[in-house]
Amino acid sequence: MGAATTAHGGWPKWLHPSAWAYRSTTSRDYRLDLLRGFLVLMMIVDHIGGDSFLTLITGKNQFLVSAAEGFVFVSGALLGIVYGGRIRRIGLSAGIRLVLRRAAVLYFATAALTLTFVALLLFTEVPIWMDRQSGLGVDAPWKALVGTLTMHYTYHGTDMLIIYVFMVAASPLALYALTKGRWAYVLIGRWT
Repeated sequence: MGAATTAHGGWPKWLHPSAWAYRSTTSRDYRLDLLRGFLVLMMIVDHIGGDSFLTLITGKNQFLVSAAEGFVFVSGALLGIVYGGRIRRIGLSAGIRLVLRRAAVLYFATAALTLTFVALLLFTEVPIWMDRQSGLGVDAPWKALVGTLTMHYTYHGTDMLIIYVFMVAASPLALYALTKGRWAYVLIGRWT
C-alpha cells in the first residue's frame, strides 16, 4: 500500500471521515462565515444577477424561503453564540451594550446604502434593480431621506437589512431571557 493509505481498511486517508474534521486554531468557526457568505452571494444573484446559470442554484428567490431568511437565521444563531459567550465573560449589561453598538453600525450601514441607491437613481444613469420609471416610490427626495433615517423607507435591495437591524436591536431581550433561564419565552416569541 502507498503512503496515502492507512489502517482504515486500506482506503486513502482523505476518504476517511476523520480527515474531514474541522480543526480551527481560533474560536471562530469559519464554516459559518462561509455559509453566510454563500447566502449573501445567493441574495446578490437573486436581486441583481438577472437570468443566469446561477439562478439554478439560488432558485431565483422563489422557494418557500429565500437566502435572505437563511442569512438572518444563521446570523441570529451566530449572534447568540458570540454574544452569549461575551455575556458570560463580561456580564449582561456590557454584552448588551456591544449588541446595541452592532445594531447601530448596521443601522448606519443600511441608511448609507439606501441613500447611495437613491443618489444613483437621482443623479446617474446607472441601471439599478428597479425600472427607472418607477422612481423612488415617494413624492420628493427629502421624504426618502427622512424615511430612510427613521427606518420607514427602503429602496429595493435594502429592505431585508432593515429587518436585520430591528432583529439585532431586539436581540438583547432574548439574550436577557436566556441568561435568566427563560428560554421558553424566547421560543414563544419566535413562533408569534
